[in-house]
Amino acid sequence: MKTIDWAEGISPKKRTFMDGVPFIGTQAMVIKEAKSLLEKRNPDSVMKAWSEHESKKFIKDKEKVLSIAKSYLNWPNTLFIPEDRAAIIFGFIPGTWIDPIDILANIAELYKIDWIDPTDIIANLKETSERKKETCVEIYESALNDTLQDFLNTLTSNATRARALRRNR
Repeated sequence: MKTIDWAEGISPKKRTFMDGVPFIGTQAMVIKEAKSLLEKRNPDSVMKAWSEHESKKFIKDKEKVLSIAKSYLNWPNTLFIPEDRAAIIFGFIPGTWIDPIDILANIAELYKIDWIDPTDIIANLKETSERKKETCVEIYESALNDTLQDFLNTLTSNATRARALRRNR
């Protein structure tokens, strides 16, 4: 099954030049391709793609996480597979008119992770614990760089740590 990933065949020079151009820029091509793939995906095939990961704890919240992304980016469905690029799913696409940090904040709230905007950690330096900073940066970087499966693993491990820290207080 073809994965949702950055558009192939677009040179870095063209990608930079086209970033942020509404309706024809890189983001438009990436989103159009992703929506097309989602519309063509078979739910049974998607379920099979996730079946090897079913034992993982993150599976139970996967639909909630993907529904949050769907509501922001107007995806046609939530038939994402583990190998899909998290940055695209969550809107880390230059030129889009949504703030992916809002999506991550809503997901962190779902997992009861104390969230701060990692791009604004400097402003919150004094009142933010090291663990909280590390957690937010780790989730942010995973959403920006990893596959959906890796992002969900990162999210789940940080949620587990956050629960343990709350219990030890």
